[in-house]
Amino acid sequence: MAAKHIMPMSEPASTSQPWPPAPPRVTGFAGKPELGLPMFDVLEAVGLGVWDWNLVTRRAYVSPSLKALYGYQPGEAFDLELDAVTHAEDLPAMHRDRQAHWDGLTPYYKNEHRVRHKAGHWIWVLTRGLVVARDAQGKPLRMTGFHVDITVRKQAELQHTLTRERLELALQGTHDGLWDWDLSNDKLYCSPRFMALLLYSDADEFNEVFTFRAHLHPDDVRRVTGLVRAHIDGQLPSFDAEYRLRCRDGSYRWFHGRGMVARNASGQAVRFAGHITDISDRIAADEAHQTLQVQLRESQKQEALGQLAGGVARDFSQLLGIAQTQLGALSAELAGHPAWLARLGAIEQATQRADNLARQMLAFSRQQSQHRVVLDLCAVVAECLDTLEPTLPPGVVLQRQLASGPLKVLADAAQVCQLVRELWRNACQSFGVTGGTVQVRVVPDAMQHGATLVVKDDGQGMPPDVLARAFEPFFSTHSPGAGAGLGLPVVQALVLAHQGRVTLDSAPGRGAQVEVWLPTVAAMPPAPNPLPPVSVAAERASAPRGVAGGHIVYIDDYEAMVYLITRMLRKRGCRVSAFERAEDALALVRAHPADVDLLVTDYNMPGLSGLDVVRQVKAWRADLPVVITSGHVTPAMTAEALAEGVLLVLSKQDSVEAMADQLASVLAGLPKRE
Repeated sequence: MAAKHIMPMSEPASTSQPWPPAPPRVTGFAGKPELGLPMFDVLEAVGLGVWDWNLVTRRAYVSPSLKALYGYQPGEAFDLELDAVTHAEDLPAMHRDRQAHWDGLTPYYKNEHRVRHKAGHWIWVLTRGLVVARDAQGKPLRMTGFHVDITVRKQAELQHTLTRERLELALQGTHDGLWDWDLSNDKLYCSPRFMALLLYSDADEFNEVFTFRAHLHPDDVRRVTGLVRAHIDGQLPSFDAEYRLRCRDGSYRWFHGRGMVARNASGQAVRFAGHITDISDRIAADEAHQTLQVQLRESQKQEALGQLAGGVARDFSQLLGIAQTQLGALSAELAGHPAWLARLGAIEQATQRADNLARQMLAFSRQQSQHRVVLDLCAVVAECLDTLEPTLPPGVVLQRQLASGPLKVLADAAQVCQLVRELWRNACQSFGVTGGTVQVRVVPDAMQHGATLVVKDDGQGMPPDVLARAFEPFFSTHSPGAGAGLGLPVVQALVLAHQGRVTLDSAPGRGAQVEVWLPTVAAMPPAPNPLPPVSVAAERASAPRGVAGGHIVYIDDYEAMVYLITRMLRKRGCRVSAFERAEDALALVRAHPADVDLLVTDYNMPGLSGLDVVRQVKAWRADLPVVITSGHVTPAMTAEALAEGVLLVLSKQDSVEAMADQLASVLAGLPKRE
């Protein structure tokens, strides 16, 4: 489909075609539409088959990965009626799920069905989709989504079902408990094995107290007695059910019961006989397996979301840094125009909120740079509370209880403060307009191997369904705009990054209590710090920057970053040669190696990487100071760079202004060359 066939998301067009629309037809076009959704590139990059369906024209774009899923080569014609290659048995459910989403009954479209591969066999796919444009009457105009091949999973499920059926057959040959119910006289016989399965050894005691209905688990009574009655009445050919029975010690065990009635000549049921098999171990194993599967899926989902959020947040933070720098420059130039300054102030507030959201996403993805040192948890929490207390909402009271002695933990102070802020914000939002009390405690744990930070509120509390999803990313009970649903997921990510654990307890009317446990350390280890930290660079911001004639060569493939950092460094008195191509910068350094005082290069660039640049320049001038910048600084990256002789690795997550301060500070701190 050519790009012109895609309906713009911001201006959905109306249609007079019959509704619902007919199935989409893919007509073999290869052009990628102007989707306006950067996520599509991300989904395609991770191998998901992406589709984009214009419901007005009935045409759909499919990505190369989706064509490959159906068995088609990139250049091969792909002219298909998509519903026509869907298995006939799966079409009703697929149409029902799709229509429910079109009608606004579900937040997104999701379905599992079979599609015919080009080679003729059937494959299973999971498809997810979302209506991204509707007309004024709410009719969907455009829908986008992706396919995932789940054939292997479906085959595994089938094999699991077959295995379970074989197990059921094998269990019939074990020592089951037998029963024989005389329906005419309402007398029940149970075998000794039946009694033993329920932990009874005395037949008289058993016969005195046992009735089937009374010993059924309350949650099973209605279902199981209904099945018994249906079989006796002739509505079911046999009785076959799994249920729980109460044992003599009061515990419940799971059983698989099977039985069949005997009828007289007139068809009336006169006897009901059968047997039970103890399946408690199997049920426990199934539940454990399901729990592990849920944990695995949750872990995979969290990892995928973290990678996606981290990638988006890094790029977003860099763009925001450029925008904030330009806003600062505009504010200085428009100092005499109050009306414009007011508008710029509103824009600055919006970019700050966006920056906070990006930092939340980075924290959730656990891709923030860490500067972990031994610190006193009580002191850091107290300092953070001092900055938060003036922002208390009306009617909210803060109570703090911090341990008298120091509790030393190996942590990043900024991330600990971020953790406290997230818990603080979460607690304050729980009160609504009524107000309440927030208690913050820092105490040693009972075994003296850690420190516990407790934040408790007496707000509305959470019902069980909300509590179960509290740490789920982007889940929020607040109104749109009041929160991104990242508060507690960020807390969890930060705690895990510090080898800690976090628990949440809440119920309606009881408020909520979050406990964060962090391991403590015995003493502060020596930590050499040869370079001035960021705070030192910030303190020097008011002084003139750079050394007279100090020459910085700056390399970054992002044009806007090159322009801004060059401008900021020149304002600080530095001489700058900036390049978007590493090859051009290397040509300058090779021609005039002695004329360069500091080389700054981005880590990730097309062609030559930052480390490739370092190796080249070190071959020409071994003593040339080099700084590497990156939107995602990891310990492994830093270690590799330092091993190559890099002076410093800087994160791009801060503003351009802050980076310019740091580079000017590094240049000013270099020893003078003779």
